[in-house]
Order: sequence, then C-alpha cells, then structure tokens
Amino acid sequence: MNNKPRIKLDAVSLVIDQNYTRAEASNNLGINPNMLGRWVKEADRDDGHAFRGNGRLTVLSQRLSKTQKALSSGVTILLKP
Repeated sequence: MNNKPRIKLDAVSLVIDQNYTRAEASNNLGINPNMLGRWVKEADRDDGHAFRGNGRLTVLSQRLSKTQKALSSGVTILLKP
C-alpha cells in the first residue's frame, strides 16, 4: 500500500475530528489499526505539518473521500478490501 499524505490526513481526521475509534476508522478504510495509530501520533507530534507530499489522489484516497461523505450523511456503506 502506498501511503500518500492526503490519505493519512483524511484517515487521521476521522479519528481526531470526527471521533471515530481507530478500530472503526481502520475497518471502514481497510487499513491496519496500528498503522492508523502511528499516523495519529505523527500528526499530533508534527503540529499540522505531517505527511507532506505531491498531493495526487490515489484509489484509496478516493475511497476515503467517498466514505467520509457517506458517513457524514448517515449512509452505511461496505467497502471491499
């Protein structure tokens, strides 16, 4: 899996800003909960400067955006790994 900065920031946002547990967020996104935990720690440590990169969206990032929109609208969706 290629971990782009946007994916990480969006995943961390689910935990920090939207109060999802790491288990819930990682399950919805199809990623390892320990990896998400590491991303949350990195984001806390770097004070908003974590995960710099080229900004191109990947398939996982697109799935994450779709998931976030669906979750915020109250729609339940199932993601395939």
